[in-house]
Amino acid sequence: VEEKPTLTLGADGILYQTEGDGVTKKALSLVPIKIAPKTPYQLERLAGSIFLKTGDNLFLFDEETAAFGAFYSPVKDLVLSPDGRKVMYYSDYDVFYYVANPNAIDISLSQIGKIPLAASATEIVSAYWLNNDYVIFSDNSNLVISEIDPRGNINTVSIPQISEAFF
Repeated sequence: VEEKPTLTLGADGILYQTEGDGVTKKALSLVPIKIAPKTPYQLERLAGSIFLKTGDNLFLFDEETAAFGAFYSPVKDLVLSPDGRKVMYYSDYDVFYYVANPNAIDISLSQIGKIPLAASATEIVSAYWLNNDYVIFSDNSNLVISEIDPRGNINTVSIPQISEAFF
């Protein structure tokens, strides 16, 4: 069984890839990022792209420049779709998704990257993929189900949360 390469962020701020043998290591980034002590770093290979989350900042690795670039801030979390082709990410009040390969899912090149899904008047608590084409998120007062098709208006259904039993 051949193991997949693993990614690590070195103390020097360089992104490294270690091959399945656990020994062969090569630098992927040429430009180091500033490493802050006691700051958590979350490195994710999602939908064919490499993301780095530090605090509430989200960075995307650009293979052409061999460097991380600012992608979105503030971000609470990022979640991979079940088919592995899309990444949903959200802040306190907005939900977006990212597609690394727009040709694979029939969207235009102008829609690559930050595709807005929804904005909320109250703070978003959590978000999940319902399936490959729908997301569900909750804010402090509603449960919202949204399609992700960026052609035309995005359809959403908002279901008020019931805080007390009324029977």
